[in-house]
Amino acid sequence: MDPAIWAHFLHRRRLGQHREREPASGHPLGYPLPRCSGRELAQADRADALAVRLGLVALGAQPTSLYRESVVTWLFLGIQTALDSVMTLPFSLYGTFVVEQRHGFNKSTLLLFFQDKLQALLLMAVISAPILPGLIFIVRAGGRFFFFYVWAFLCLVSVLLLTIYPTLIAPIFNKFTPLENGEVKSAIEALASRVGFPLTQLYLVDGSRRSAHSNAYFYGFFKVRKPSLAAYGPCE
Repeated sequence: MDPAIWAHFLHRRRLGQHREREPASGHPLGYPLPRCSGRELAQADRADALAVRLGLVALGAQPTSLYRESVVTWLFLGIQTALDSVMTLPFSLYGTFVVEQRHGFNKSTLLLFFQDKLQALLLMAVISAPILPGLIFIVRAGGRFFFFYVWAFLCLVSVLLLTIYPTLIAPIFNKFTPLENGEVKSAIEALASRVGFPLTQLYLVDGSRRSAHSNAYFYGFFKVRKPSLAAYGPCE
C-alpha cells in the first residue's frame, strides 16, 4: 500500500478526535494531509468494522488509541494486499505457466505456486504486526518531521530483516543443504580465495522445484559469519 494512503487513514482518525484544536490551516499537524479516494476510505471503514466484529477491539474503544489504530491499520493493509494479489494473480499465472512454460523453464505446479503465494502473505502479516504500532507511534509523536524518524526506524527494521533473512525467512521457501565436497565446491572455493571473497558456507538450494533457470547468489552482513553463503542451483 502507498504510505500516503496509510498516513491519510491515520490522520483522518486523529482529526476526528482533535477537531476542536484544528488550526485555521485545516491541518492539525501543521502540514497538508495526503489525499485518498472514496474507495480507499470505504476500505478503511470496513477494516474498522471488521476489527470490532472479530473482537480484536472493543465496540466502545477510543477510535484513535494506539492499539485500535494498529489493529485497524493492519487489517486495512491486509484488505489492500488481498485485493492487489487477486488483481495481479492472472498475470502471475500467465507469466509462470504460459511464458516460462513455453520456453521450458517452468517446473512449478499450481499447488506449489499457490503455496508460495500464501506463505508470502502470511509472512508479510506476521512481520508487519509488530512494525505497524511503532510506525504509528512515531507518526503521532514525531511532529512536523515525523518522516525522518520513520525513515530511521525503517532503516533499523531493514537491517534486522537482512540479518535474519538467510536463517529464518529463506528456509521457509527453499531447502538449503550444505554442498558436498567435490569438483563444484572446490572450484567455487578456489574462485573465492582468488578474488579475496570471505566465503564461509556453501549451500545447495532446491531451486529446480520452481524453475529450470540456473542461479547462484551470495549473502552476508557485516561480521555476521553464519549468513555468509553462496547458493548454487538448480538441483534435483
